[in-house]
Amino acid sequence: MPKIKKIAIVLVIAIIGSLGVFKAGVMVGAAGEAKPGSVNDPLITKSYLESYISSLGLSGDSKASGYSKVVLKKGSTLVGAEGTEIMLYSGSANAYAKNEKLVNITMGEAYDDGMTLGKFCVYMCPDKSAGIVAVSDLVVYVKGAYTAK
Repeated sequence: MPKIKKIAIVLVIAIIGSLGVFKAGVMVGAAGEAKPGSVNDPLITKSYLESYISSLGLSGDSKASGYSKVVLKKGSTLVGAEGTEIMLYSGSANAYAKNEKLVNITMGEAYDDGMTLGKFCVYMCPDKSAGIVAVSDLVVYVKGAYTAK
């Protein structure tokens, strides 16, 4: 085979190969134009996330979580509104559940009226007839509306 034909074949192969690389480059470039956080660009930056959260009117601040420290005396009752969360921090308490059971969302259990509650578990009030009764002086953290008597 003459030398010119070999050079021509190598040149054709090189052109075809470079077209493949060009096509791959165009595809990568197109993916770079995808909307951040979309299916084509799933990774996002912290600044983008913070900007998105602030556009929704939310905050990443832990104080925005709404947990409040509440101190109860022995014999006091704390009744939450629907969806209120209660975490027993110190002392001892029993469940207060008149219509619906108090739900331990940490353990996935339901507590009847009078059952002993465990420390550091989060309990949810399914309606406005559930809460806790202080067996001793105690500290709880509450997220949501409640009344204490």
